[in-house]
Amino acid sequence: MKAKIIFTVFILFLHELNAQDLDNLKNIKPIAFGGGISLQTGFYSMQGAKARQPQFTYIVSGSPVVNIYGVSLPFSFTFSNYQRDFRQPFNQFGLSSTYKWVTLHLGYRNISYSQFGMAGYTLLGAGIELKPKKFRFAFLYGRSQKAVADDTSKTITNNLNDINYPAYKRMLTVAKIGYGTDDNFLDLHFLQGKDDSTSLPFTPVTTQVLPSKNQVAGSTNRFSFLNKKLVWQAEGAVSAYTRDIRFANLDLGSDNATRFVGANISTQVNYAYEAQLNYNERGFGIGAKYRKVTPDYKSMGAYYFQTDFEQILGNIRFNLIKNRLRISASGGFQNDNLLNKKIATTQRNIYNANVSLNPIAKFGIDVSYSNFGTSQRPGTRNLSDTATINQINNSINVVPRYIIANEKRVISCIGIFGRQSLDDRNRFTKDLTQVEMMFANLILTRSGVQKRVSFTTGLNYSSSKSAIGTIGLAGVMGGVSKSWMEDKLTGDVNGSINSSTFNNEQNGYVGNLQVTVSWKVAKQHTLSMMMNGLFNESKNVLAGGSFQEYFVKMNYGFTF
Repeated sequence: MKAKIIFTVFILFLHELNAQDLDNLKNIKPIAFGGGISLQTGFYSMQGAKARQPQFTYIVSGSPVVNIYGVSLPFSFTFSNYQRDFRQPFNQFGLSSTYKWVTLHLGYRNISYSQFGMAGYTLLGAGIELKPKKFRFAFLYGRSQKAVADDTSKTITNNLNDINYPAYKRMLTVAKIGYGTDDNFLDLHFLQGKDDSTSLPFTPVTTQVLPSKNQVAGSTNRFSFLNKKLVWQAEGAVSAYTRDIRFANLDLGSDNATRFVGANISTQVNYAYEAQLNYNERGFGIGAKYRKVTPDYKSMGAYYFQTDFEQILGNIRFNLIKNRLRISASGGFQNDNLLNKKIATTQRNIYNANVSLNPIAKFGIDVSYSNFGTSQRPGTRNLSDTATINQINNSINVVPRYIIANEKRVISCIGIFGRQSLDDRNRFTKDLTQVEMMFANLILTRSGVQKRVSFTTGLNYSSSKSAIGTIGLAGVMGGVSKSWMEDKLTGDVNGSINSSTFNNEQNGYVGNLQVTVSWKVAKQHTLSMMMNGLFNESKNVLAGGSFQEYFVKMNYGFTF
């Protein structure tokens, strides 16, 4: 099998080579290599709390590119010990070779043709894309999921790597055909996926996993008018998902659609649609967007969908006073329970606004405000007052800045002030869910252009109020960065110390120190090391507890 794959790639390469202009081959370097390789290792230690990562890690990654007479063959690979439960480290290989309007895909590829169909799911297989002039065609075939037998000896523990996920082998076929340019086009796409019900030695018992199949058909389009100022974009798809292919197919006589899908009693048909219209010109823009995804919409070419919702959004922006004042705003609403089968319908109101004022070159201020409301109304039955959701998320941020820049130095002073809150309007639950947070930061930076050194210092304050109490932090931070040997050697030292309070009483402190060194040994070789220590002393466990965390990372990079 491997010999057949290598032979096929060789034939494809010869075909591409013969398709080139032979008179121009003498001006092309026969073989050229490029890309980079990175070797990284890390050491980790946690004292006083549960470790958040392994004590030792390593990662070997690379993105080499081979050019043979102008034909580009990019590769990528990654090895690591993060998934230690497998027999070998995590690894993936793949290439996408392009010549003129022909692109060949081989190996592991992440390709997106539609957000509702083939939306970046990792595929192990082969494919081709053709783009002669305005015509667009693509075809992919491969395995999106390998067979994983059920391991009844494993149980779910606190370590996610110990969870066993049995799966059937799944194959995908993807096709796309279209016509147009980047500004005006119409594409039709199709996806078919099917599990191999014979790929497992026995039916999974620890987790309910069923052999399934899926067909998705859809369209994507974009059209621009008025010298590209007015742009229409739309995308829609219909998905037929059969949860268990082991049931007998339904016989509905002359229903051609049912015959094509091969539907049975476990088949569901759903659809998703999105459209937006935007008008933009210098100093002004306005637009609207509509999106609807029916309940339980699925595609074997996508990892996740938010389903069962309908959303309408609008936006507007304009510039005033010779672009010194910029204002933008957006708003809309969203609701679920499209089939009216849920106990309640959840509604969301979404509003935000941004204002940027720059009266002079050195000074400016940005203000942003957002308000997200979530509420419920009765669905199939009346709602209890104790369970009804009625919440508002409110946020406001103010960022003033003052910057002085010349040939010798750059001095900047930036403030960040804000307030965020969750306002629960349900009197039965607000005491548990109400949250309010305020924060303020002032950062001063001075950079010497000629001496290649910069200093940073700042003050910070935050206060978070919730059901467990009020947690406060106040402290200082500082850092210095310096480079030598025409930026070949750089070093950074950054640290911070904050005093913490719990319910307005002194609770402890939080300290952090980080040192980073990077050395460009030669044109193609780079070494770097980063050391970090986090120290948290807390009298109250609810405020975080006491712990010390350390890690060291070393990296070697080689470019060619």
